[in-house]
Amino acid sequence: MFMQIFHKARSSLLILMMILLLSFLLFTDFGDSQSRLIDEVFNYGHLILFGSVAIFILWLINRRTWPCRDIKLYVLAGAVTILLGLASEFIQLFTPGRFFELVDILYDITGTVAFLALTYPLPGNTRASVRFTFKVVPLAMILAASLPMVAVGIDSWDMKRDFPLMASFETSWEMSRWEAKESTFTRSKNHAFHGAHSLMATLNPGEYPGVSLEQLEPVWSGYNRFCFDAFLEGSLPLKMTIRVHDINHNDTLQDRYNMGFILMPGNNHLTFALEDIRKAPRGREMDMRGMAGIMIFSYRLQEQRTVYFDNFRLEKNG
Repeated sequence: MFMQIFHKARSSLLILMMILLLSFLLFTDFGDSQSRLIDEVFNYGHLILFGSVAIFILWLINRRTWPCRDIKLYVLAGAVTILLGLASEFIQLFTPGRFFELVDILYDITGTVAFLALTYPLPGNTRASVRFTFKVVPLAMILAASLPMVAVGIDSWDMKRDFPLMASFETSWEMSRWEAKESTFTRSKNHAFHGAHSLMATLNPGEYPGVSLEQLEPVWSGYNRFCFDAFLEGSLPLKMTIRVHDINHNDTLQDRYNMGFILMPGNNHLTFALEDIRKAPRGREMDMRGMAGIMIFSYRLQEQRTVYFDNFRLEKNG
């Protein structure tokens, strides 16, 4: 009698702990990490978390005869886990600081399927093809799911190694640092100012067509100038604006650096004083140890223009 009560209490405690852990990891606002690598680690963590949840649910369903050999129970445990993942993403639509993300669901499903397949105890006389499917394929799924995290890790290392060079487009990794608005971009071997590649940006007619550097080394203190080079196609000049903001930016025009400039056809070499950037926000100073983003855009562009950007960098006097 005592042992039955003990086992029921233990099961209830484990269920409660799992619910609390899921609630904490899925619904707690951890704030903006300012790190792609940390974000990718959290994303990949969904795979580990829901894979573990699937095994836990399978154990709850069939804990008296472990390991479980009934494949129907594996399907049931997988279905329940995936439904939990879908429900958690739906709930996050209404949770401050959290967002519905399809990539999280993909990680949830991958972890669930891979962990359950690896757990299934195959009989000793199982054919090699079936054994391969249940063991090698899940491991390949887990490995493939880690590739975005690995790619971001490599690019983060490159960012630190190359700084104060911020972008020269010599590797495909660094393209993930950039975003386009009302524009498209690609790496190009034309009009390179540093190395062999540039960023070819096609600005389409629109309100604010441009490109933005969303991932960058944040510490700009100790430098004097922000510089980049550009080649403008065509025969007419192009009015553009550069926007720079830090991690404390409140999304208003007065709380960032905005400066207009004109690109002339052909080669252009642009330089902006960091002292001006530091003093730009109204009522405060830019945090030069917490820089967060750069955007270069045109305003109310009437016709498509093509610009090649390259060699984004910080420089010191002397």
